[in-house]
Amino acid sequence: MSEMILLDETGHSEFSWTPDSDDVMIEFIENKMKNGVVFFILEQRFILPDKKKQISKAHQSLSTRKVIVNDRDMQKIIDAGHQISTKTSGTEIGNTIGKLTKAKDAIGQRIMGVKKMAGG
Repeated sequence: MSEMILLDETGHSEFSWTPDSDDVMIEFIENKMKNGVVFFILEQRFILPDKKKQISKAHQSLSTRKVIVNDRDMQKIIDAGHQISTKTSGTEIGNTIGKLTKAKDAIGQRIMGVKKMAGG
């Protein structure tokens, strides 16, 4: 499972995805990088899933719930039916262990994206 945290003017949002969505997420990350977002690789977290809250099939959830996120590009990915989990509550980010230079290297990692600092 791959995870991403996006920090922007609306706060922070967390997304995770399964390997079948890797290609669309690589494209998403590449577009963000082209638009000035810098990604850092974070230390992995080891959290056991709460089996009581797992949904066996994503379409069961999508038939009764709608996920709304502030990022238009991510919203398109979710609306297209890709299995993307999202969370907006505060979570400890942890330590960075390096900078992501290629979007494809995000697969299987926990990453954080922030806009480049700009002087003014």
